[in-house]
Amino acid sequence: MSSKKKGQHTNQRILEHDVLEAPENRIELALFSDRDVIIPPGGTFPFNAWGGEGYTIQNTVRMEGENKNRKVASATSQWAHYTSALTSIEFEVIYTIDTNSDTINGVRSHIGVLVKWLTKVEDGQRKFSSPEILTRCQVCKCEPPCIKKPENFMWSYLLTSLKEKGSLDIDKKTAVVVDSDEENHTSYNDGSDFTSEVSDGFIKTLPKNFTLVYASSDRSGTSFNELFKMSESIAKSLMKELKKTKADTEQGILDAYQACEPLLPKIYENYKRSKNKVRA
Repeated sequence: MSSKKKGQHTNQRILEHDVLEAPENRIELALFSDRDVIIPPGGTFPFNAWGGEGYTIQNTVRMEGENKNRKVASATSQWAHYTSALTSIEFEVIYTIDTNSDTINGVRSHIGVLVKWLTKVEDGQRKFSSPEILTRCQVCKCEPPCIKKPENFMWSYLLTSLKEKGSLDIDKKTAVVVDSDEENHTSYNDGSDFTSEVSDGFIKTLPKNFTLVYASSDRSGTSFNELFKMSESIAKSLMKELKKTKADTEQGILDAYQACEPLLPKIYENYKRSKNKVRA
């Protein structure tokens, strides 16, 4: 296993260094970036540092002091096969998937949005294509709800829909970027079914070249987080439009969702304009 040299780290700010006695060798850890989190004195924060060849070290850090006097008081580490530290440059295709769920007039409704990005390397940097956007809706009026893990259900629904369109890139190294069920990603990436709530014929297991990657729109600093924001924003906007309906049956909600689909180009343009305002 290769070791991470000093200064070569995923995070963009280093507060402290630590050295872990790893199973095969000693690896210098670049401790976490605090750009996106605030840790109170005496508080702890779990994070991950890249450890080489797809491995990371899961760490828990306790902080002392305030402001400029803050420092790492202690850190504990353990090895794990973990994907959050992967970077977009490792993949030829990236799918970001988000699910927005709400109850509309007594009907539990789930909107899933998949955004597909093709990538290529130019001058050592990964460039992204224009996005391809796919959306789906699932409803349920049962009590208790008939879909226990709507996010995982939507991963299957959307990937299967993409396959039916002939647009699923089975032979390319692909990242599937999501913001849920992170504790089970290792199992899913090793071949376990990620859902049992779909019928035969739906994708339940990740294809061979696919890797689940965790991202969050609440954090910045990685391409995965930035790309994921589009899926989340579009899912929220579609749900906002869908909630305007007065329909109170499963079929009525699905019909209302289909009426919202033509709004997708406008929703996408609004998202791009909002991103440009932030940059400005």
